[in-house]
Amino acid sequence: MTPFTRETLHDALLVARIADLISGAPEGTSQRAADAAGSFATALELPAAIERISYLGALLSEAGSFTVAPADRDAPLAAAAFVAQLPPEVRSCGDAVRWHRECWDGGGDPDGLRWDAVPLPAAIVGIARRFAESLNIDSSLGREGAAFELLGASGRRFKPSLVDRFGRYVVEHPDADTLATPVIASNDGVDAVLDALILGCREHD
Repeated sequence: MTPFTRETLHDALLVARIADLISGAPEGTSQRAADAAGSFATALELPAAIERISYLGALLSEAGSFTVAPADRDAPLAAAAFVAQLPPEVRSCGDAVRWHRECWDGGGDPDGLRWDAVPLPAAIVGIARRFAESLNIDSSLGREGAAFELLGASGRRFKPSLVDRFGRYVVEHPDADTLATPVIASNDGVDAVLDALILGCREHD
């Protein structure tokens, strides 16, 4: 994955943690989604830029909770507006954040995009976010169980071929996205994970 600067990771991880707290999501949901999105993009052998956008897009996908309720239809717009105020290397994930709740059948928010009009990074973020939420709400599901639940929305919420590939990715890579980014329990924990993350990005670049 393309290397991140310490400042980028520091800011993005803090935003994700605070957004989870405000939205009521279990702590670490956004980090788990980012790990799944980045790892899945890598498994698809996508360009490094897409891996980066997918990772950051998932990490910041709920940043709209700073200004609107998470369930609000405008939440993706609010999240994208927030991301637009961040440094340039983070702003690149703005479209993935804006459109991660779009649906394959056109019934999503905020713009009603359908089929392949939904950008690939946004589609990846949408799948990864739902996967992370399922795991963090009911850990007894396990990774394969959470992935199986996604198949129920194939053709409606998610692109059939992509969600099917995600299910195979989960089976074939049992530990790939198991919180490669450690859950941060306090602000003091941020610096403790940055060196490992930066090193990992460089090793996979």
